[in-house]
Amino acid sequence: MLSKKISLGIFLFTFLLSNCSAKPQNSVNLTSLTVETPNCSQAKCRVKDNSGVYYVDTPGTIPVRTSNEGFDIVCFAEGEPPENLIVSSFVNFVSHPFSCPDTEEEKKQKAEYLETINNEKYLETINNEKRENEENVPCLDCKTEINKEALKEQTLSEEDLILLQQLEELFEQGLISEVVYEKEKQLINNKDQK
Repeated sequence: MLSKKISLGIFLFTFLLSNCSAKPQNSVNLTSLTVETPNCSQAKCRVKDNSGVYYVDTPGTIPVRTSNEGFDIVCFAEGEPPENLIVSSFVNFVSHPFSCPDTEEEKKQKAEYLETINNEKYLETINNEKRENEENVPCLDCKTEINKEALKEQTLSEEDLILLQQLEELFEQGLISEVVYEKEKQLINNKDQK
């Protein structure tokens, strides 16, 4: 009888222990999903799977339920048609190819950046031309230093630099020929030497 009680006690202990360690049936496994749209700064995306629908402003990260089915990701922005992408549910990062026009602020920043680069290139060209001209300046007193007066004549005023920049823009836009461009450029470069 004692052995039956011990056997019953072991059985009940094992039964209770196994039920306590079992995973609850209604638990939810969550993971995170990061969505970005590198070609559109103001996009919003809808992420849908068999467990629900989620919304995220890009770039952004959202918690989603784990699933064996893929994610249907639709990104959109005001005034633009939505774009759909289906990805595996095992990914945790999506770079969506959705693109949209730049905002006014982004357009302004890009224009300022391009203007800065164009000015730097233009000034570099002018400085290179100055250096070439300086190298060709005749030396009146070659034993000491280069004739400073001759170098002073080669420098251009700020007004001349602006004129040269405008002339170059006209040429690049095809509004003047190369012959006219070179002739006007020579006139501006030589105007202070008279």
